[in-house]
Amino acid sequence: MRLFIATPIPDEIRQHLAEDAKTLREYGIMKTVEPQNIHITLKFLGETDPQTAKTIEEALTKIPTPPFNISIKGTGAFPTTQKARVIWAGTSTGEAEITRLHEEIENTLTPHNIPKDERFHAHTTLARVTTLKNPKGLGEWITRTATNNYGNYTNTQFHLIESKLTPQGPEYKIIRKYPT
Repeated sequence: MRLFIATPIPDEIRQHLAEDAKTLREYGIMKTVEPQNIHITLKFLGETDPQTAKTIEEALTKIPTPPFNISIKGTGAFPTTQKARVIWAGTSTGEAEITRLHEEIENTLTPHNIPKDERFHAHTTLARVTTLKNPKGLGEWITRTATNNYGNYTNTQFHLIESKLTPQGPEYKIIRKYPT
């Protein structure tokens, strides 16, 4: 099973993000994320055997998830605009809380032999770049959208999600919602 942990984003905000992401294709060959798949990843677990998946599922129940506000705002690229592989939208309000939730997940899973991430940056992926043809144009797009506020919401949960890769793109299935 290919697993990750994420916070959901309301439909209205996902649609707004997807609309902006459609314009990215003029800067290169890239795969934009389908609106229904847009989320904030807290931890990518990758291929996980069923027993470890069950252990993770149960361990995550111990993490407190008090409500907090999130603003999806601004855009950027990893690793840089000139060498973009991922185009993302960031967070402003809620970034500290998202980071704390990520750290809680890390600390909860480490005793179960799940390695910690080297780094974490709260974001939602808009597109994955295969070939960047116009880095200057992408840089201008990021400058134009750097202050876009895509929406605000109150986050009350996170999800353990299975990702099945298909030729049409990934298909996500929520394994469990926390709190349950």
